[in-house]
Amino acid sequence: LAAWQESRLKRARQELETALRYLDEDFLKESLELAKTAGIDEESIEKATRQLARLRMVDEVNKMLDKAMEDPELEPLEKAIQTAHSNFFVEEEMDMLWSGSLQARLRFWAKEIQAAVQVRQAEGLEKVVSGAERLVER
Repeated sequence: LAAWQESRLKRARQELETALRYLDEDFLKESLELAKTAGIDEESIEKATRQLARLRMVDEVNKMLDKAMEDPELEPLEKAIQTAHSNFFVEEEMDMLWSGSLQARLRFWAKEIQAAVQVRQAEGLEKVVSGAERLVER
């Protein structure tokens, strides 16, 4: 019985490590269940649980960003970006967030330039153009 329990614990630990490496939500969920039943240490279970929650949040944030990027208004996009940031996601980790952030900046500056052109007041556009050039170079 002890050998079987040790073998089960070893298998559960290996599966959990593999699931954490591949970041597959379903596999991680199943591995987490096995880990809990096998009696893996609490720290490993907590780590896997946090990763599972993060994977679920990635899907939610990506869907939110996708929907917001289709909307021509800036506000939904800003809210989606804020949600991503408040859940500790950064642009360097998520292509969709990177794209959404760039799109939000472009929309903002397009509105600013359009407003300046409409009132025929172009003072200060020099700063805007140099700022935009820095973004493009990035």
